[in-house]
Order: sequence, then C-alpha cells, then structure tokens
Amino acid sequence: MYKTFEGFTHFSLYEGIDSTTVQQNINDQKNLAQLIQTNNSNISKNYIDISNNIGDYNTTAGILTKNNNIYHYSDQQDPNTIIGYNAPKDIKTAINNDINELKLYQNSIYITGVIACATLLLSAILVSKK
Repeated sequence: MYKTFEGFTHFSLYEGIDSTTVQQNINDQKNLAQLIQTNNSNISKNYIDISNNIGDYNTTAGILTKNNNIYHYSDQQDPNTIIGYNAPKDIKTAINNDINELKLYQNSIYITGVIACATLLLSAILVSKK
C-alpha cells in the first residue's frame, strides 16, 4: 500500500533479519526474564533470613557494647576507624604513626651504615699505613 504513495517503500523491523537472529533475541529475552525471577526469589529468601537474624544481631551488639573495654565496639561505629585497635582509633593517625615508625627505622639503618662505612674506611687507612 505505502509503496504507491510518494515513492515510500514498506519496511518492517524484522524484514532484513533472518529468523535465527529473531529466535535468538526471543530466547535471550526469555533467559533474562528467568534470571530476573531467580534473583527476585533469592532476594526474598535473603530478606526473610536477615529479618529473622536481627534479634541475634541485637543480642551480639549488646554483648559487645556491654564489654566495651574488651572488644572496643560501638554500635555507632565510624567507618573510618579500626575496630579493636586501641590507640589511635582513626585511620589517618594510624597511617601517620606507621610513616613515623618507618622513618625511624630508615634513619637507624642509615646511621648504622654510616658508622660501618666510617669504621671500614678507618681500618683501611690503618692497614694501608702498615
């Protein structure tokens, strides 16, 4: 019908596509729908499991909070702090302390190396004079 008006030609979405490609697209859509249903059922099972374990979580959090001197636990824990690490509790201070400790070790190795070189140099001078 359309090819008789103004030079238009009829074109269908599937006209240039072979039937195997169309069937593959249909199968992909069915597999995607099945995957979505599987994921939804897994989410529902996990939701029920989590909701049943909230009481256990609250009990454990209560024990940890009551014995705070042992466990260093806070229910309102900042995600930037290290649990169970007495001092310091924030990560930036811990990193700075590690850097300072590394500098201390590096300086002590440097001093030991300088003393060893000076000792070897003096002993070489003394041996060469004899």
